[in-house]
Amino acid sequence: MKVRVSLRTTGCKVAQWDGEAVLRAISDLPVEVVSPTEPADIAVVNACTVTAAADRDGRAALYRAMGSGASLVVLTGCLAVRVGDVPPGVTVVPATSDRSALIDLMRKEISRLGAGGEGGVKGPKARSRPLVKVQDGCDGKCAYCIVPLVRGPSVSYPVESIEKAVLEARDSGASEVVIAGVDLGAYGRESGSDLASLLRRLVGLRTGMRFRISSLEPNWVTDQLVGLMADSADICKHLHIPLQSGSDKVLLAMRRPYDTRTFASVVLDAASRVPGLCLGLDVICGFPGETDDDFETTRKFLSSLPFSYLHVFPFSPRPGTEAFAMGGACGDARRKERCRILREMGRKARALHARSL
Repeated sequence: MKVRVSLRTTGCKVAQWDGEAVLRAISDLPVEVVSPTEPADIAVVNACTVTAAADRDGRAALYRAMGSGASLVVLTGCLAVRVGDVPPGVTVVPATSDRSALIDLMRKEISRLGAGGEGGVKGPKARSRPLVKVQDGCDGKCAYCIVPLVRGPSVSYPVESIEKAVLEARDSGASEVVIAGVDLGAYGRESGSDLASLLRRLVGLRTGMRFRISSLEPNWVTDQLVGLMADSADICKHLHIPLQSGSDKVLLAMRRPYDTRTFASVVLDAASRVPGLCLGLDVICGFPGETDDDFETTRKFLSSLPFSYLHVFPFSPRPGTEAFAMGGACGDARRKERCRILREMGRKARALHARSL
């Protein structure tokens, strides 16, 4: 008999990697991975908490898991760090980078259920563009962000384990790998290394794969990194950089470590040196104190940048962050309208970029 295990992950690329790592860790046991919509013996919900909407999605997934008939229902991930009360029968394991407690719990339940047969979990399904996580945590102090409180300080993964994961991706038939982290550009700070040095080493493995960089803060878009992207055919010509606001006043209130002049310099330099660069930006609408004039300043600033697409988010107050106690947030209707305007800008930019390919 194989134990039926379901795992539902909500949230970012790093969370997806964390969920898949849990399944890999029990791959030697008699386990069958089933869809979160199917009956299960063990149901794990690996949930995000970056916004109020993410909280709602995580709780909805948890209630669905409770209806799966599972003898063990687990809430883990970022939401589990700060969830507070949970329904009876739910085990909370606030695991992020350290998954040992969750894996031990699952192994004990598998043993208790008397599972037998050969090991060999049916999953996770091989991705055409697998993720390789190289860093976790964040030392940032952004006023709106809950991530440092739930993921902890920045830590870089050993280069040997990263190389192993890359070679496994090659052996699975992948043609491209996404290099991911919570604050990816902080990779290597503990040892005097950096992301560009890591990428050079991975390119040197001569795997025949391309490497795509996930979201990167503007202060980590270094001259060395841009030069490598420009010169190497093995590095995807893609950058995703959080802007968050085009108003210096709002950036200061957000505790973002740059102003618009610095941001524009980074972006325009990269675009000029990397032909065909696909540039994505994140923007938050409705941060406390953002006036109509501030929003218009953001819109005009965006119009001056060569972006290919936008990810636009309404401000979501997170308990425990500095911004949670700030006054002056605009109403829902105004926040939604600002999001609509910027998303339309993003839609047009994406269509223009697609036509240029």
